[in-house]
Amino acid sequence: MNPKKRSTAILLACLTVFVMCASVYALAETRLLGDVNNNGKIDSADYAMIKRAVLNTYELDESQKLVADTNGNGKVDASDYAMTKRAVLRTYELTGEVEVSDEELSTEPSEPDESSEPEEEIVYSSEGLAFELDWGGESYILSGIGECDSPYILVPAEYEGKPVSGVMAAAIEDCDTVKRVRFAEGIAEIGTNYYGGVFRNCKNLEYVELPEGIGCISFCMFDGCEKLKSVNIPESVTDIAYGAFNGCSRLARADIPSKVESIGDYAFKGTAIESIHIPAATQYINGNIVESCSELETITVDEDNENYSAKGNCLIRDEFSELKSGCKNSVIPDDGSVEYIGYNAFAGLTGLTSIVIPDSVTNISACAFEGCSALASVEISDRGIVVGQAAFSGTAFINDESNYESGVLYLGRTLIIVSDDVPKDLVIKDGTEYIAAQALYGKEFDSIRFPASVIHIEDYGNSSAGKIYVEDIAAWCGIDFRGAPLYNADLYLNDVLVTDLVIPDGVESVPGYAFRGC
Repeated sequence: MNPKKRSTAILLACLTVFVMCASVYALAETRLLGDVNNNGKIDSADYAMIKRAVLNTYELDESQKLVADTNGNGKVDASDYAMTKRAVLRTYELTGEVEVSDEELSTEPSEPDESSEPEEEIVYSSEGLAFELDWGGESYILSGIGECDSPYILVPAEYEGKPVSGVMAAAIEDCDTVKRVRFAEGIAEIGTNYYGGVFRNCKNLEYVELPEGIGCISFCMFDGCEKLKSVNIPESVTDIAYGAFNGCSRLARADIPSKVESIGDYAFKGTAIESIHIPAATQYINGNIVESCSELETITVDEDNENYSAKGNCLIRDEFSELKSGCKNSVIPDDGSVEYIGYNAFAGLTGLTSIVIPDSVTNISACAFEGCSALASVEISDRGIVVGQAAFSGTAFINDESNYESGVLYLGRTLIIVSDDVPKDLVIKDGTEYIAAQALYGKEFDSIRFPASVIHIEDYGNSSAGKIYVEDIAAWCGIDFRGAPLYNADLYLNDVLVTDLVIPDGVESVPGYAFRGC
């Protein structure tokens, strides 16, 4: 190669490398921790953006999330908002920088959509609120809405020279004028685990900003707040009580803090949440906390949780192999981890269309799939299973007449229910092993024929029959009875009326319900 051309090629290569390096360097930068809007300082606009992100009224981009995570816990939460606000008020020194990669960089500094929460147009008021002295007389508690007519309420830190320490149960219950509520720092208790309903049925309540330091989202705190869109759950919370967010049909997000140890029945029932994550600290979950959450798509559990796990978007209590909660995307694991489908586990999931019951499952509890209106397909192997009352009530599976055989619906070897036009002389088909709870509820039969294959009869369901036909007395005595099918009925053994009962040799015990009322 000509030496001159070679020198030119080398120079061009060096320039290319330099430009590439400069481009990479230019696409990465270091930002001040807390400077969310990237204007070179921490100011009120930054903590306003963080607060709106916590309240789910504004979505930060990836670079903003990195800068907003002032406590370094990997998420933007109420603690970050508090730290940034204190930095602006100069009561806390927030220092540090964050390196933002090229993929996380915003194209330009951004501001929140002012229409999402026009804070500058809102004036919060405490005027007219009712307070009472606590038992010791050292502080006040909010006792009611009083004469306050503002839709934007601020629960203050002080009242008449004394601190405000808490909020009485049902203090703002049934108040239709309230839209937004803020709490000053220092308020430690807002209702309790057993006495709550602080905001119950506040039909127009949309946003609530709870204070750090409270330990509990109290009993039915937001029950029936159908317009509630956003509420922060402070990191200090350890308990979420019964029905805390029940019926908050517009609440699309609820992040459970890492310290939460217990969650009560129906805590998030009927909300619009799309995902739920159970932290490692959670030791007790009572019932199905996400009943009727039709938008719920994912259920996860921290891998360090010693009591619960999540598989196939199912919440499982490991010690009892109990499936406590499901969602519309659930697939019940077939690895043996689920033996019992708990009470209301899938209730109200209108988006659930099909489910497969693995062989490890031996019991489907009452109301397990109640109200799953689109559930048309339920698959199980050719076996019997304990099925509780109303387990499939209100499902397409129950309502589809084509699933019935001579007026009887079977699931595997379990008789689930009979239709209104079932024959008065009911013949349960051979091979049937289980009769579900309330399967024959309220029906009056002339006769019922039980095959010798039946081994379990749940609560009989207030039905009656003039004649009961059985094939084998020993087999009848071997049934696990939870009801009394012979009550006020005549017993027939192979079509012969039994007037003198003889218990066959080899029968070691006779169940209490076996011949009761015969």
